Amino acid sequence: MTQTVDQLRDIFNAEAVALVGASDKDGSFGRLFLEGMKEAGCKRLYPVNPKRDEILGLKAYPSISAVPEQLDVAILLTPPESVLDLVKECVANKVKGAVVFASGFGELGPEGRELQKEIGRVGREGGTRVIGPNCIGFFSPRSGVITYPQVIMKGTPREPGSVGGFSQSGSFVDYLVWFLATKGLRFSTVVSCGNEADLAAEDYLEYFGEDEATKVIVSYMEGVKDGRRFFDVARKVGVKKPIILWKGGMSEQGARAAASHTGALAGSASIWQAMFKQTGIVNVASVEDVVDLAVAFHNLPLPKGRRIAVIGGQGGTGVGTADNCYALGLELPKLHETTVARLREVLPPVGTSVGNPTDTGVASLLNPELYAKAIEIVADDPGIDMILVISTPVQVCLEHVAAAAKSIDKPLAVSVYALPESEPGIYEFLAEKGVAAYPDPKRAAIVLARMAEYAAFVKAAGEA
Repeated sequence: MTQTVDQLRDIFNAEAVALVGASDKDGSFGRLFLEGMKEAGCKRLYPVNPKRDEILGLKAYPSISAVPEQLDVAILLTPPESVLDLVKECVANKVKGAVVFASGFGELGPEGRELQKEIGRVGREGGTRVIGPNCIGFFSPRSGVITYPQVIMKGTPREPGSVGGFSQSGSFVDYLVWFLATKGLRFSTVVSCGNEADLAAEDYLEYFGEDEATKVIVSYMEGVKDGRRFFDVARKVGVKKPIILWKGGMSEQGARAAASHTGALAGSASIWQAMFKQTGIVNVASVEDVVDLAVAFHNLPLPKGRRIAVIGGQGGTGVGTADNCYALGLELPKLHETTVARLREVLPPVGTSVGNPTDTGVASLLNPELYAKAIEIVADDPGIDMILVISTPVQVCLEHVAAAAKSIDKPLAVSVYALPESEPGIYEFLAEKGVAAYPDPKRAAIVLARMAEYAAFVKAAGEA
């Protein structure tokens, strides 16, 4: 375990926090964050504002130096020209971490880059690790530190979970915390990297790789400071935990946008693709992909192979889904003769099919337990590694599917044949049951295919 991991652990588990630029002015971040952290249970919170003696019922201090105890973190909500002096003050007072919100540094050109480097150097050499600038800080449910506007305003659940995240886009993680919460997932910690004057993506990846509370890692990145180190860390972490990464700037146009966004050097797409393959990083191309795969990796065991069975009550949809599975590199083997015999015992002889795909027919609407029976029988087949179920939105059918999904030891993804807005509550119900559910069978197939690719990488790495 490196010194940086230990330093990040102290920062993300902060107990004494200063909010520099705290305010009681309506509509200000200084007020929003102060209220949010009070509500989230931040242990010892110190507003810093030289013009106020008290803010929202808390004693205010004129400077970081005036705070009566050593701070774990100072959150700096101040203009860019004040940041360097504040970081020097943090160093002088042995503050463990400083979070810099201000923009106007490396993304604006040479002068900004030099100031950004100096901020990083001063903090790093002085023992105050810097997050940002041009970021929105971090959210640590365990410590009650939260600086994400949407999460505070929407009242997103604050209990800790098992997803760790880092992102070079602040709005991405702000949105992602809320989005994953609607799927029943919670974060252990999530951090906005910003321009990475000091701490960078490879540092956060290493931390989450060591963090026992984190089981799945999600990220959005545009570039990397130390490519060799990022590769080495990713290769080590990737065999232990899935890393789901949306890499921005893969095209020439996207690379130009990345340079103006965070000042990142996006790098060659072919080099990144090679790194994904060698480290096991699960590369995705949208926030929807990130969420779909986070739900799957969080809720499902890894498949032992690429052999999939499709089960549903709509024959045509099952056939079309079989095509999608095949196109994604999955195998749809014939079911074992014992499996076929057992299915014939429970499924009506008319309007059903006991092959792969298995069609439970219209009868499953009247007898929804047929879904559960078919799932349990097919899951016993030694030639099947994973199952994709296409279900109707009828609540009692979903209850049987959810119960069966939790009773088997193979990954099962569910596609509900209904739009979320037409059947409100069904996805929330399945999320509460820990079921990986998707509105389209193809999305479920993509998720299972990506899980199979990652499982193959982990197996090969173990054998090597």
